[in-house]
Amino acid sequence: MTETAVAFEALVHPHQLEVQDFASYGLVIDARSAAEFEADHIPGAVSLPAALAATQPESKRDQGLPNELLALLAGLARADALLVYCDRRGLDSQVWAERLRRDGWSVDVLAGGWPSYRRWVDAGLELLPRSMRWRRLRVPAADEFRVLAELEVNGHQTLDIAALAHSQNLPDTSALAVLPCAPMTQARFESELLEALRRLDPEREVFTAEVPLPSNLILPVALREALNRL
Repeated sequence: MTETAVAFEALVHPHQLEVQDFASYGLVIDARSAAEFEADHIPGAVSLPAALAATQPESKRDQGLPNELLALLAGLARADALLVYCDRRGLDSQVWAERLRRDGWSVDVLAGGWPSYRRWVDAGLELLPRSMRWRRLRVPAADEFRVLAELEVNGHQTLDIAALAHSQNLPDTSALAVLPCAPMTQARFESELLEALRRLDPEREVFTAEVPLPSNLILPVALREALNRL
């Protein structure tokens, strides 16, 4: 990535939330409820509700990590940093952070928790679309994936909005993938969209396609306005 692209990415970087880039963590743990996780979460995070700690026998609550957490840690190196977040001013995050630290892991807690993350997403979706050079393709919806894939293979930069809108599966590594797969929510769509935008190079054109979204989703205002100008 060029220096300009690196500077561009820094405009909307998790450093603004006082944490590393999410992808740099060996594990990102969402300590909220499973339902809240499915509605929206940091891309790549896994669900491990803090309430799970209360299901351990009282005599063992301070003696080790639950099996669900041990399974998530399997394969990680001790040098891997971990990130935990919740929506209760860090109270639920600390349930896991304290246990992990006692077990020798390096753990960051997301400052300001989930509300801060959502403010960061909103700010990023306002800034990044207005800073890019867009090329909108007008192709039948059935051809959108194929055309964008061919452009990608030929070295062009693309954003497949339709694919993001239909990315519904819980992460394979989730310890609690117990809920049926629900339709993509607006909030989660925005999280996935921002993650994709942050990885684009502003020095290169971005090809995307004009395709209908599910009825419950809309494009963020800045992106919609940028594409409508084309």
